[in-house]
Amino acid sequence: MKVQIQDQLKAVATNIRDQRLLLGYSEQYMAGCLSISVKAYNRMEKAHTRISIMNLFRIAEILDMQASTLVSLPEKKLAYPAINPYRSPARDRDGLKLHQLL
Repeated sequence: MKVQIQDQLKAVATNIRDQRLLLGYSEQYMAGCLSISVKAYNRMEKAHTRISIMNLFRIAEILDMQASTLVSLPEKKLAYPAINPYRSPARDRDGLKLHQLL
């Protein structure tokens, strides 16, 4: 059970990082908005420390989204990787060409 919770915490941290990068915000900007050090923010984003519920709501506000969106996890992994609109459509995240998967 501990492994499953750690995986979920990592998924939340990844959601935060992905949205931060999408918006073009730096870790320094986020840390400043939260009034914490960059190192403390980095540790939260890498799931090395727990994110308090208060910080989760503050992060969601900075990222202009609902906290529930940050903690939502996919129900299951797809058999074929989803196409990420922010990456080249000719490649999936493993670097394989999509036609090699089909």
